[in-house]
Amino acid sequence: MIGYWGGQSEFKTPDEVTIALAKSVYNQIGPGGMTFTMDRKAFPALAGNRPEHLLDSGANIVGVVYSEGWGIDDLGAAFLYFAQDECGGFYWHGLVFSATHFD
Repeated sequence: MIGYWGGQSEFKTPDEVTIALAKSVYNQIGPGGMTFTMDRKAFPALAGNRPEHLLDSGANIVGVVYSEGWGIDDLGAAFLYFAQDECGGFYWHGLVFSATHFD
C-alpha cells in the first residue's frame, strides 16, 4: 500500500510499488541520504494525528518508522508501516509519502 500526503492511499502490486519507488518516491541515482527513526519525539506533529491514522488499511500495524530524504530530490519524507499477520509473522505493509515534509 502506498499513501500520498494530502491524497489517497492505493493498494499496489509488488511490480507497481517498484515502479512508483523508482519514478517518484526514491532517488535511485543518489541513494544514501535517508534517515530513519522509530522515536516518536522525532516524528512530525501531523496536526495532532497519530501516523497510524494516515494509512486506512485495516492491517495490524505494529511498528512505524519515520524517514527523511525521500523523493527524486531527497526533500521528501515517508512513514513506513510494519504489520503482523494472523500467523504471527511480520511484514512491510506500506508507506505514506510526502514530496516535502509533513508539517
